[in-house]
Amino acid sequence: MVHSRNELVRVESALTLGCCAVGNTDVMTEISDSLDFNYIHILRLLYSKDSLVRLLAGGALAAFSYNNLGQQQEIEESGGVRHHCFVPFLESSDEFYRSNAAFQVVVLSRIIPDEDQASSSAEGIKLLVDLLHQSKNDLILALTADCLARICHTRAGIPAAVISVGGIDLLCNLMLVENEQVSGAAAIALGYLSFNFMAERIPP
Repeated sequence: MVHSRNELVRVESALTLGCCAVGNTDVMTEISDSLDFNYIHILRLLYSKDSLVRLLAGGALAAFSYNNLGQQQEIEESGGVRHHCFVPFLESSDEFYRSNAAFQVVVLSRIIPDEDQASSSAEGIKLLVDLLHQSKNDLILALTADCLARICHTRAGIPAAVISVGGIDLLCNLMLVENEQVSGAAAIALGYLSFNFMAERIPP
């Protein structure tokens, strides 16, 4: 992550570390104790000339931040993230970019200083639900349903927002498709949403 001359190797390494640390305090402690580790290395990749590197850098930061206020604070103290870094992806014609960026702005919304937290979250949630409605690509539908599942147990208010923009009906419809990856991801998202008292009462 630190010493490779290849940006893609650096960002993939950062993303891998972030995913390994999710929900695992021992791994996160070991990473943090490394003298070479610093979020500045990942934050710099947000400004790469390579769009994929920038997208994956956002993914790495989102992984480290996921349900971890301590790491969010460290990222903020290292320089933080700016909303304008995500705008090209949020407005991209590439659905893969849009889906990933939407997830990232929801997870990182607390530490995006140039955009209100509620606005960032609402923007990301609406984009994900819109993709469920608009996309014809099974891989994108599965990815988007997975992103919704993950954000639905990050903090209070997210499930209610997904419900308010029609996410339940769209996820229920995906349960009927032949692609098992899509229907499985939709089922997981609905499972998390079912913990919300409003969602559990919505008929399929």
